[in-house]
Amino acid sequence: MITRFLGKIKHNAFVVSSSIYVVSNIVNASVPFMLLPVLTRVLSPAEYGVFLIYILLVNVLVPFTGLQISRSIVRNYIDQEIIDISLYTSSCIVISTISTLLITIIVISFSSFFSKLFLIPEYWLWAPIIASYGQTYLAVSLGLLQMSDRPFAYGLVRISHSLLLSLLTIYLVLQLNWKAEGPIFGHAISMLTLVPFMLFIFAYTGFIKLQLSVAYIIDALKYGLPLVPHVIGTVLVTMIDRIFISHYIGMDAVGVYAAGYQISLILFIIITSFNQVWTPWLFPKLKEGTYENRRQIVKIIYLFFSILVLCAFLFSLISFPFIQFYLDESFFDSSMVIPWLLASFVFHGMYIVMGSFLYFSKKTGLLSLATIITALVNILFNFILVPIFGVIGAAQASIISFLFGFLLTWYFVSLCVKLPWVSFYKTDAI
Repeated sequence: MITRFLGKIKHNAFVVSSSIYVVSNIVNASVPFMLLPVLTRVLSPAEYGVFLIYILLVNVLVPFTGLQISRSIVRNYIDQEIIDISLYTSSCIVISTISTLLITIIVISFSSFFSKLFLIPEYWLWAPIIASYGQTYLAVSLGLLQMSDRPFAYGLVRISHSLLLSLLTIYLVLQLNWKAEGPIFGHAISMLTLVPFMLFIFAYTGFIKLQLSVAYIIDALKYGLPLVPHVIGTVLVTMIDRIFISHYIGMDAVGVYAAGYQISLILFIIITSFNQVWTPWLFPKLKEGTYENRRQIVKIIYLFFSILVLCAFLFSLISFPFIQFYLDESFFDSSMVIPWLLASFVFHGMYIVMGSFLYFSKKTGLLSLATIITALVNILFNFILVPIFGVIGAAQASIISFLFGFLLTWYFVSLCVKLPWVSFYKTDAI
């Protein structure tokens, strides 16, 4: 019986692909996780907070340097009977390159202003620009490998980059004693290395051509530009809490909060692993449009939601003893915020799953609207709760905003895609 069961798993492409994505995501997410005891013992909470501000700046720039071309490519991959995906990818890369050059000119022109705004030296400002550009290449390559069902290549790219990032960070922090500059420049250099490497991967796999299509450029912009507010809103929802904490409490509290946030990201490994298998499976099912497919979709969603809640509860139980073992004592206070952050990630995961339907429907404007409203809710409750409850108030604001965003996105999905949310257990067609 066991042999037969293992045999079924071996030949189940969905299970095999899922396992590879999970392993590669675990390795990728474990890199910053494994670096935590190093960074929290070498950097002060304030210095670690500076690194988190740099990550915030990278995330702010990504929608402007990338213009969400990776999303455009992934969505159009399933329409290869009418779209030349390699020509589409080449055209999208040109869009991102031109946009990045424009952003570079703007940042250089106002370098003094940005330096004061984000509390980083002017000579550091090249780092987030390069990192955001490399992030776009990484997203495009992973999206193409995912949609073309190449999980092994996906895992190789993901893990190779994670190892390069970790080795650079350790060398710069421990060997050169670069303090906050170590993780910042380690991250930027690893992203810069991605650009020529990914171009080689694209050429080798036949995903790019030395040609451009104006029609494809226009199509990519029509799909991607409405998503820019969505990405900016997502950055605000996930990162604005650091700004409020630094303003009301201080940079030390940002570092403590960030350490708890990093540990809570273990739940996000489950979310991203599921989503990377979910998207290429979901789009063809929705395109077929049968009732049985839609019923199966709803059942999987409800099962995933249940798993998220269970995992968040279990992780919260072990968080305090784990922090005492894993982090420097100056970061022990992060234990009190982890259960709240895990709860926020539950709703964040639900929100991400619902967003997939709007990507498929090409209703990216609705997704951006939901995200911007969610971001405004997050800002409002950070403004109210952080002065009263400190770092816990920031996590509580995340819970409220992601719950609101999930429900609003679910409502928009119900307008665009007909699914048996209540009658999923029935086998008769609707």
